Amino acid sequence: MADRISIFGIAGPLASGKTSFAQLFVRLAGVGCLSFGELVFELARQSGPVSSRDQLHALSDELIRAVGFRGLTERLLQKLVPNQHYVIEGIRDMVVVDYLRERFTDGFRLIYIDVSSDVRYQRAKSRGKLDDTTSLQHFRTRDAASIESGVFQLKEAADIILSNNGQMRDAESEVRRILSEYQIKTL
Repeated sequence: MADRISIFGIAGPLASGKTSFAQLFVRLAGVGCLSFGELVFELARQSGPVSSRDQLHALSDELIRAVGFRGLTERLLQKLVPNQHYVIEGIRDMVVVDYLRERFTDGFRLIYIDVSSDVRYQRAKSRGKLDDTTSLQHFRTRDAASIESGVFQLKEAADIILSNNGQMRDAESEVRRILSEYQIKTL
């Protein structure tokens, strides 16, 4: 792509705060936001109603087998508007990171949201996002599910690692620091 844009990819395990961080980028800098989760949900709904996170994960696995992570990334990037900065939320695999780095070279930065499993479990539980996850052990078992298995290696590949064990004001401060470092104007 000839137009100069910056893309911040956000990765992290379930309930780490990926969407919250993406929303901070949008609110603070007016960047565009693309979401792998929304794309997968949109494509899954074409097959019929989606009634649970487990069903969505199964449909995700089918999509990934059919078109691969690169194919999903190409579909997502069709939504890019030239000359706009973006945050891409929900990166789940190194194939995506490698493709984005190849396509956007120095215009792409991977941010990994690091949060303890205990904190993630409590946050998910308080938001009612656990579906049938009734225990911390079951939550940890979900971390090992096929769609999540590639997420933890992304920490090693990240350009920026943010701890999200604190409050939202801490997260906002971190996003402001990143925007300043990469010279992206805030609103």
